[in-house]
Amino acid sequence: MVYLSFYQRLLCTVISLTIVRGTIFKKVKFEGGDTVIVPLIPIPFGPLIGPYHKVFALSRTELLQLNPSRGNIWMTEIKIVGRNFYKFPERYQPAAAIKPDPTRQPIGQKGILLARRLAGLHLPYHSFTCNCYHYTDYLTYGRTFGEKWSTYPPISDACPLHLRINSTTNVISRSFQLEDKKNNKFQLKSLRLQDFLALKEF
Repeated sequence: MVYLSFYQRLLCTVISLTIVRGTIFKKVKFEGGDTVIVPLIPIPFGPLIGPYHKVFALSRTELLQLNPSRGNIWMTEIKIVGRNFYKFPERYQPAAAIKPDPTRQPIGQKGILLARRLAGLHLPYHSFTCNCYHYTDYLTYGRTFGEKWSTYPPISDACPLHLRINSTTNVISRSFQLEDKKNNKFQLKSLRLQDFLALKEF
């Protein structure tokens, strides 16, 4: 959840200091489609003050974890983890679950199924232009919202999140792939029956 080394903490976008009401991660309640935020600087039982790391919730018990791949900071290793994956001090970190913004047209279950297709992959990553903020927004809304000269910049050309997802996009099709700006495609995993059954916990 929170990067365990100072170097890794620097690899997530630094945003303006903000305070959000929350609880400790061990007790925070979330469900599929939520975004869970935790401070990058570990202060067990402390206030929920940014900058934050973000993870996407697939269900009430599963989260999609992004970390820079070992040996290659320009790639992210994507894993599905449970709440118990996080040990001390992470599980006692302040945290909050953020619901999707309905004005941005969240994609709901499509994002959850897509997240399951990403699990186990190594995909392009950049600490400022293709990070946890961009990935969680993409899974929540089917697009990213970065702006130039802001603390949440646009995605880079190499980021694989350029293909927008809308109401007609079939994310479960084997032909669906992520794309960067140059239309390079990224093969995804096929879904299993248990991936669809897991939506019952949505």
